[in-house]
Order: sequence, then C-alpha cells, then structure tokens
Amino acid sequence: MADKQILIVEDEGIIAAQIQDILTSSGYDALTVSSGEEAIQQAAKTGPNLILMDVSLAGEIDGVEAVEQIRASFDIPVIYLTAYTGTSLLQRAKMTEPYSYLIKPIKKRELLAAIEMAFYKHQAERKLKESEAKGRAILDAVPDLMFRLSQDGEYLDFHAPKPDQLFVQPDDFLGKRVEEVLPVGVAGKFQRHIQETLNSGQMQIFEYQLHFPDKGNQHYESRMVISGKNEVLVIVRNITERKQTEEALRESNRLLQETLVELEGTQEQILQQERMAAVGQLAAGIAHDFNNILTSILGFAVLLQRRSDMPESAQPDLNHIVQQGQRAAHLVRQILDFSRKSIHHPQQLNLELFLKETTRFLGRTIPENINILLEIEPGDYWVNVDLTQLQQVATNLAVNARDAMPTGGELTLRLSRFTLQSNQQPPYPEMPPGEWVLFSAMDTGTGIPDEILPHIFDPFFTTKEVGQGVGLGLAQVYGIVRQHEGYIDVKSQVEKGTTFFIYLPALAVANLLPKAEIPVEMFRGYGQTVLLVEDEPAVLAATKAMLEHLNYQVLTATNGQKALSVYAEHKNEIALVLADMIMPKMDGVDLFEALQVQDHDIKVVMMTGYPLGQDSLQTFTKGIEGWLSKPIEFQQLAQAVSQALR
Repeated sequence: MADKQILIVEDEGIIAAQIQDILTSSGYDALTVSSGEEAIQQAAKTGPNLILMDVSLAGEIDGVEAVEQIRASFDIPVIYLTAYTGTSLLQRAKMTEPYSYLIKPIKKRELLAAIEMAFYKHQAERKLKESEAKGRAILDAVPDLMFRLSQDGEYLDFHAPKPDQLFVQPDDFLGKRVEEVLPVGVAGKFQRHIQETLNSGQMQIFEYQLHFPDKGNQHYESRMVISGKNEVLVIVRNITERKQTEEALRESNRLLQETLVELEGTQEQILQQERMAAVGQLAAGIAHDFNNILTSILGFAVLLQRRSDMPESAQPDLNHIVQQGQRAAHLVRQILDFSRKSIHHPQQLNLELFLKETTRFLGRTIPENINILLEIEPGDYWVNVDLTQLQQVATNLAVNARDAMPTGGELTLRLSRFTLQSNQQPPYPEMPPGEWVLFSAMDTGTGIPDEILPHIFDPFFTTKEVGQGVGLGLAQVYGIVRQHEGYIDVKSQVEKGTTFFIYLPALAVANLLPKAEIPVEMFRGYGQTVLLVEDEPAVLAATKAMLEHLNYQVLTATNGQKALSVYAEHKNEIALVLADMIMPKMDGVDLFEALQVQDHDIKVVMMTGYPLGQDSLQTFTKGIEGWLSKPIEFQQLAQAVSQALR
C-alpha cells in the first residue's frame, strides 16, 4: 500500500500524529498539514490518493471550504473527520460529496475500513465514468438521430449529435405520441413498424418524407430495433442527399445514353475523316504526276501560241489545248484542295465584308427564283484565309444549293461568333476550345438522304447526271476548310433543306497586320542565268523553253547531285536556281541546304506538284525566294522569277 499516499489535514497535533501512526503502520504513505491553505497547496503539489479532512480547522478557511477548492480542480476522494455534528455544517459537507464521515475519537478499525471503502468506491466511480465516456463517444460518433419509443409510440428519450437535426424542440415531443408530432401518414407507418418490431424481434427499415417551409421536402430512413421491454430504438438518418444523388445518377445515366448515341455519330465522323484522309493521300499522289504532264502540255502550247511563224489557222486548236489543260489543272487543284496539299497564301480578311461582296456577286449569278438572305450577328469576323480558296468555298456551296432548288427557294448565308469552352462538347471531333467564326449556308432544297449524307465529302462522289459534275465540289470545300485548321459539318432533312456549318479560327482584332500589296505584272529577264533542276524530261524541256522565251539563259540538271556540280562550275554566272521539290537521290530541300553551304546568299525558287504540309513549308522555306505550284503557267513563272531576281 506504500504506493498510496494519504494527506491528513488536522489542526490538533496529537490527533494528527495518532492517525499518521495508524496509517504508516498499515502500509500507507501518510503526510500531515494543519490548515486548509496548506491542504490546498499540498494537494496541488503531491496529488494524494485520499484526503482525511477535519471539518473544523483553525485559520481563514475551514475544512469544507478547503475540500470545495480541492475538488474543483482534482478528482481526490475525501473522508471528513469531525467531533461536531451541527446541521448546517453537515449540509455544507454533503455538497462536496465526501466518501465517508468519521466521528472523533477515531478508531483504527473504522478508519481503515472507511479508507478501503473510499478507495473501492472511487475506483468504481472512475470505471463508470470511463464507460460512460466511451458510450458517449460512440453515440457522438454516430451522426444519426436516435429516439426511444414505447409500445404505444410515446417518445421516451432522444439523442441528437447536432441540435438542428431536431425538427421540433424536445419539449414539443418528449412524452407525446408519434401521431401528435408527425403527419398522419408517417405516424401510421411508425405505429405499424413498432408492432412488427416487437412481434418479430427483427429490425425494421422504412423510408418516409417530411416537408419543411425552409428546407422543402426532406427524405428520411429509419431503422427500428427492440431496446427493452415494450420499447424500441429508432435510428433516423436524413437521406435527402442520397436521394438527390440517385436522381442525379439516373439523369447522368440518361445523359450517358444520349452521349453514347452522339459518340456513335462522332465515331462515324472520325471513320469518314480517316477514309477521306486515305483517299486524299492517294489523290495527291496522282495529282503530282498529272501536274508534271500538264506543265509540259501547257508550257509548249503557250510557246506555240507565241511563235511568230505559227499559222493563224492553228491558233483555235492551240487555244482549245490551253483551255482544256487549264480545266484539267483546275480539277487537279480541286484534288489538292481536298487532300490539303495545295499551296495556299493566307491573309487577314474581314469575313463580313467578304460575305457581303460574295452575296452581291451571287445575286447576279444565281437564278432569280432563289432568294439570297444575309444574316450577320454583331461582332468582329477577322480570319486568316486564302482569299481565292475561300471564294471557291462560297461558290461551291452556292452552286450546290442552287442545284438542290431547281424550282426556287431561299439560300441563307449566316455569320456569327462561337466560343467553345473547355468543358463543352465540341460540335466536331478534335475541335479545340477557343474563339471561332461560324459561317453557315442554309438552303430550302430537296435535302440529302441519310444513306448519302456520309459520302458527300468523298471525292468523285456525285448524284448528278453524267456531264453535270465530277463530284469534287464539296470534297474541295472540305479540304480547303481543313487546310485552314477549320471544321465543316452538315445537317439535312429530305424535302426540308440542307445547312453547311463552317468553323474557322477567329483572329483577335488587336493582332491584325496591315495588308501588303503584291505586284501581279509579268516581267521579262535581262539575260540572267537560271539553273533549272527537274527530273521529268518533258517538264524540264517545257520550263526551259518558257524561261528562254522570257530572255533568260538556262542551265539544266536532272537531279540534285548534278545540280551541285553545275553550280560549282558556273557559280559566278548563276543568278537563280529553279528546282523541283520531289526528285530522286536528292530532293529540293536537301539541294537548297547544300547550295547554301556553297553560297549563303543563293536565290532559290521551288516547284512542286505535291508540296509539303504548311508546317513543313514554314520549317524549310527560310531563305527560299518563292514557290511555284504545278502545272506552271507562263505568267506565274515570269512573275516568280522576276520577283526573286529583284
């Protein structure tokens, strides 16, 4: 027992010594003080396991007041020692909840028994408090509202972790029956489940709904179990959020089903896009070979036209050859536009002004029974486009609409701004967020059947009679739009009409640059020497003849390696190198880089019937004076060479 310390508070020294001897001999560690003030100090200093306190002490505070102060701060059991049994003093002592009273003179047996009972009682109380604390902690950890109900539905008790969980004050429901507190339908449900719980012994789970003026409808789930004889415990949980989540999930599932339908359409668009890309690649390869052939045909035909000894009777035939060659060149250009391989010259353009001018032009060319409407929403409509190609787009769409309205109708051209947010579903797969200019062309024509709609952008696909079209118009529109990093979509209903939607990246007004004037007149040479590099003999011969007709001296090479040898021999004579882009052994870019090693200021103009994409062009054209797209026309050749030599 030496580990148990007992503090003796007694102002009579003899009594204190007697008690200390008893305790020491019984194995306790006993300390003595003689005043209430000393007792308070010693309790704080050593924290004794028990205090034997004389009720009547000399000094400013008596034993009862000393115990009040000690018990206010420390959980220490107290046994009072007294020779005085006055009523008022005993009443004060009771308020401090002592563990026992011992009447002086103190008897050893009674003292030791009282001490042991005090220790036992204090330990039991401590365990009870710990158990209650654990129980309270468990209850507090449960977020749900709890009620105890009698067999008749009377509210006996409750537990509410949060006060706002109670929809009425405790005084308004404790002691009352459920039908006095809840709506009739909900109260009846409670009464039925109380009886089912008590009769079956099984937990009952049920849901109900309550309406509140400030919160609206709230959903609840109650779990009811037996908690004692003829009473049940009800655990109530607010499941409004769960119900809302379930509803949101149902809505999400509905939207998911709609999205899956949209994705199926998107997948079809992507497959169509991939199919068209493959066809475009093939078409571009064919166009390259055609351009070489046409360069030779047109070049020699134009030279024959310019010969002074050519009979006048041959001129109509030559004109026919040139016209048909230019028509073939136009078809090749359409193919290249579709495959996005054509060279284009973008410039900053106000689409509003362009569309107004286009509408005036179409008004003079479209039949009078077709009414053209122009709708432009307020805003800025600057884009970076190739003017010639955009005119081709507008013309092709107008012609397509005209053919769809043989008996007349309306063609509505509309211009608006469109902002695609990062969290929005784009109208076209892979379309990035940002600012877009939306140009749409809507007709009231015959419409396009569903089975035909997926193929309208395919090259050479047409539903027109033989001789009325080759099926490249819409394919060209598609290629031009995609080459401008834009997107095109179409919606159509049979007998109601068709609408084409074209999205082009919008330019910020602050980023606009002044437009440069480009000279277009043709110039002749002054005997300068041009190194012509071309692997196709017919193209080489035709281009050489045109250059010589323009008063240039021409040296030739059939590939890049031979060109390097010729240039090394005639470096001081050669003013310009005119080279094909695609050649065996060494292509035009490799040739250009090799020539720059010999002469950093070398002037080079590239020719191509199958040019690189725009990103590659920007990478490789630093230092290149210009580009010529095959088939090369006489005037374009004269202009390009003249400008490069300035």
